[in-house]
Amino acid sequence: HGWPQQIGYSFVNRNWILPGRYYSITMNHPSFSVEYFIIDSNAWDAKHPDEDPEHNMCSRAHNPDGANCAAAGGPHTVEDCRDWFWSTYAQQKEWLKTKLAASTADWQVVITHFPCGTDAAFWRTMRQHYGLDLLATGHRHDQELWPNSEMLGGLTCFTTGGGGGVTSEEPPAGMGSSQYGFFDLTMSKEKMHIELVALDGNVIQSSTIYPKAR
Repeated sequence: HGWPQQIGYSFVNRNWILPGRYYSITMNHPSFSVEYFIIDSNAWDAKHPDEDPEHNMCSRAHNPDGANCAAAGGPHTVEDCRDWFWSTYAQQKEWLKTKLAASTADWQVVITHFPCGTDAAFWRTMRQHYGLDLLATGHRHDQELWPNSEMLGGLTCFTTGGGGGVTSEEPPAGMGSSQYGFFDLTMSKEKMHIELVALDGNVIQSSTIYPKAR
């Protein structure tokens, strides 16, 4: 929603980085480098216009009659909406394969919206055949750490959707709950260490990641 405004803001505020719906950026640190790949996975919320109106960007119920996003490069109608999102998502996945295969950074990290477990077979392939090291996600309103996930082919994934200001997935069970909190990620050339920190400041889960041979 509001893609042109969000993308355009990147060119007037150097602290806001969103040059496109998907892109990559390499950060060079004194002794190592990380290439980040930002992917728009919101196709998973693009459905038939009459389906699931409360969780559907293409819903007829919440888009005005005659809605048209063509001026921003998007779908022409709500009837076109689902196929537009899914076709562009397919393009992004092919782009990601090419970019991962060509990456020379020490670490490869994907950042996307839909949470750990979504499109698991694809992310398993990215781990096993393209060397993806870490998947960072959101969407669900809690904090989840999936270390070396078997479902994801050994890929570590985290969901950080419990920063506050939203209703959590489950009632928080005290200040040590994983429904709210944050992640602390420490990186070096040799390893990444990720900690899930609860509201009370205690680390309730952690994992160490080593570079995937490519």
